[in-house]
Formats: sequence, structure tokens, C-alpha cells
Amino acid sequence: MSAPVLRLRSDGYFPEGATVGMADTGADVVATRAVSLRSGVLLPATATNGAASLSLSELNGALSQLMQGLPQSDPGDGVSLWCNANLLALSTKSS
Repeated sequence: MSAPVLRLRSDGYFPEGATVGMADTGADVVATRAVSLRSGVLLPATATNGAASLSLSELNGALSQLMQGLPQSDPGDGVSLWCNANLLALSTKSS
């Protein structure tokens, strides 16, 4: 089983409702709130400052969703994230 893939557009500010990328299924990924994309990092954003902080509750929800979507065993590609005993882990390259 391979990890889900998300192809993001270039860095910038994306208002609510904007398409920020595409899932590996070909479906558009649409922002449900304003976001800022910088160097592959997607953050909540405001029109005035380009980025805002996450509340502890929002961060907890985002991390929970991320962990639930990750494989439970090392994919062996050396680049993917996976869930190792409920800890976020980076894959080890298999030879």
C-alpha cells in the first residue's frame, strides 16, 4: 500500500475556495480556508500577513488526521513518512 500523494502548486497565498493542488487520484484539493504555501509547507493564512498560527486544537486535529492516513509499516523508499508505534517516522531506504 502506498502513501497518499498530494501535488501542491507553487508557493503563494490561496484564498478560501482556491485549488491548491491535486491528489494522486486526480481530484482537486480545494482550500476550505485561506492558506499560505511556502517551501512545501501549508499554513493557515490571512490576507494581511500571509500566515497565521494554529491553535493547539487545530494542530492536534491536523496531526491526528496525518497519523491516521500514514502506513503502519516502513514503505522502504527513504522519503515517505510512516506511523511507527504512534510516532511519526521517516522511511529508511531499502537496498
